[in-house]
Amino acid sequence: MKIEKNIIEKIANGETSLTGEPVDIAKRIVENNLQSKFKSFAFFYKGDGNKILDVQDCLLDFKLFGAEITVIDVPENIHPTRKLQIFGMTFQETLKDLFYELTLNPKKMFKCECKKFTINGVKGKFKISYTALHYCFGEGSISVEECMAMMRI
Repeated sequence: MKIEKNIIEKIANGETSLTGEPVDIAKRIVENNLQSKFKSFAFFYKGDGNKILDVQDCLLDFKLFGAEITVIDVPENIHPTRKLQIFGMTFQETLKDLFYELTLNPKKMFKCECKKFTINGVKGKFKISYTALHYCFGEGSISVEECMAMMRI
């Protein structure tokens, strides 16, 4: 579906009939300068013809799938499809969620160490380094960009 250039700003400013979570998501898209990424995401989104409701549904889905991490070749006892997926709107949020998921499950942390992963909307492939994730999200001693650079293949 094609999104008009200024529709996200209108939603974020409360100039449409949408309220609640879609408005909050639109505000975050504007604040994080993700309009282009959202337009690309929406291009592949199918609607049923009711434009404002289609945009609302697309916004809600973008919150989940805007920066999905897919870790490949994980053991079946970690995930039966051998893919671990973490969902979020921005790659920073998704990486943070990956860190917390690995922190809460040490078995998963050890099994996923050095596994390759991709991030929807970010070019390139990466290898999980729990140490890099810990330096970024646990200690806060490196930035997300530095963490990504340490894990880039």
